[in-house]
Amino acid sequence: MKTRTLFVMMALAAGSFIGTSCNKSDNDDIAANANPSNQAAPPQGLAASGNWKTINTRVFTIEAPSNWNYAETPSMDTHTGLLAGGTDSIMFEYGTTMSAYQMDPENYSYHYETINKLRALVIESNGSPQRYGVAIDSVNTREGMEEVRRFILMQSSKSQMDKETAMRMIRSIKFNP
Repeated sequence: MKTRTLFVMMALAAGSFIGTSCNKSDNDDIAANANPSNQAAPPQGLAASGNWKTINTRVFTIEAPSNWNYAETPSMDTHTGLLAGGTDSIMFEYGTTMSAYQMDPENYSYHYETINKLRALVIESNGSPQRYGVAIDSVNTREGMEEVRRFILMQSSKSQMDKETAMRMIRSIKFNP
């Protein structure tokens, strides 16, 4: 019995991002706190406008539309958070205990890009609404880091997010030293 409990606890720790993003009521509360004014969704093509700001999550900075906010979410052994603006939201997880991202070619398409000198797997869902994200398998930002730190950021809102806005945000990620 103790072995099963330990296994369940380890699985929960490794999958804390999935558990956090699947819990609708907690996610809704966090999104409301990240965007207390519950502003309307930004207009299409916002990526081309100058209404952007830099959000610092302690782990990384990201450029986001000016109506977006950040809230840290509860987690075990990893740093997780939610970025939200209007009806759009993005969850992320960063840490050493995460498993590598598992590709699902039936539901997502992928390509690699270099983001802030790191090899990044850019993710785009094949379904509707389309969702966007990025996975980075090795984020070692300091000399001498021995443990591999992984990062995943994925759109968690149910509404269609403007692709240009999502990609501008993803490409702006810079990890803090």
